[in-house]
Amino acid sequence: NSCCLFPARDTSIMSSAAPFAVVFPTLTALIPAEHFSALSPTQWVLDLAGVLPTLPREALVSLSAPNALPDDQAMALSLYTVVIDMTTPSAAPEHSWRGYVSNAQPSALFPVFGETHSSNEYANKRFQVHIVVEPLAEVQQKETSRQATKADFCKRVGMDLFNFIQSYSGGQHADANAIARGDQLIVPANVIDRWWTRFSNRMARDPDFLLRQSEVV
Repeated sequence: NSCCLFPARDTSIMSSAAPFAVVFPTLTALIPAEHFSALSPTQWVLDLAGVLPTLPREALVSLSAPNALPDDQAMALSLYTVVIDMTTPSAAPEHSWRGYVSNAQPSALFPVFGETHSSNEYANKRFQVHIVVEPLAEVQQKETSRQATKADFCKRVGMDLFNFIQSYSGGQHADANAIARGDQLIVPANVIDRWWTRFSNRMARDPDFLLRQSEVV
């Protein structure tokens, strides 16, 4: 049940009017909050079946007016995506936090479904967008954690590339065209292409392999 995915909030913090609107770029005009179903005074959901012919890659969320959220409550509106597998009713819905808007940041563009799902899944899955009132400090911590995770992942990708290039100095990828000159290593011109082929193939087989590497720059 999608209404139970997110904690209940004090309903007194919100007025009767939902303070947001959403646009799916290139697919829709502005969708006011009235088109969302209210799960509670602090949670709203839009089921995309019958609304959009294709799954959106992005969603633009905006407050409906300046300072639409109560300043004294330090609240924010979070965007979550939810996927419900209709073929496995007992399975927990897949949900992902995508970002937030606040009085200080009244609009933002977020990635949604395009990276991992396709429209041909409409027949077996329900795709939803949820807007949820959450404490500002809580969502700011989520954003900090997400940025740290991205930075760590980038470091791990960089180290994987470094180790691959370094292997040409005599390791498993030693090549007659690789020349070591003191602290310099001249490698084949297509070394990045070679690394990317290896890296993408390995990611396809084992998406978590980078997370198991202990050596990070």
